[in-house]
Amino acid sequence: MPPAADPLPPPSSSPSPSSTVPAPPSAPPPTTPREPRRSLHLRVPVTAAEAEAIKAQADATGLSKAAYLRRVGLGYQPPSALDHERVDQMLRVNADLGRIGGLLKLWLTDDAKLQRFDAAQLEVAIGAVLGRIDEAQQEIRGAVRQVLRRRHSA
Repeated sequence: MPPAADPLPPPSSSPSPSSTVPAPPSAPPPTTPREPRRSLHLRVPVTAAEAEAIKAQADATGLSKAAYLRRVGLGYQPPSALDHERVDQMLRVNADLGRIGGLLKLWLTDDAKLQRFDAAQLEVAIGAVLGRIDEAQQEIRGAVRQVLRRRHSA
């Protein structure tokens, strides 16, 4: 009895038409050899309080929960994110300083307004404005110290 013919043709060196068709635009980009696709999922039971704590920690570092847990699980120290509330506070105070300085400059260049005050009154008024600017600068320094303390203790 003769041997059965092989049903598959021998591989050719030219690419088949289906291998030259580009992937549709909605397909995810292929993974690089350095970054294999993460296809395994770990399931860890947690309590509601633990889930909330993990979410809060992930949010504080600016990472997703998955990225946060992956990094912590692999022994990495997640990057601490700046306290956005404190940064906003510093930006508001800085804007106030800019407005105060601009108003002071405008006021000092208006000779008609300056003529209403004698030298002693003018000195008191400028001293008060400079005192407010100094208070604002101290507030900014305090906010920066708080952010840095939190960043170094995290």
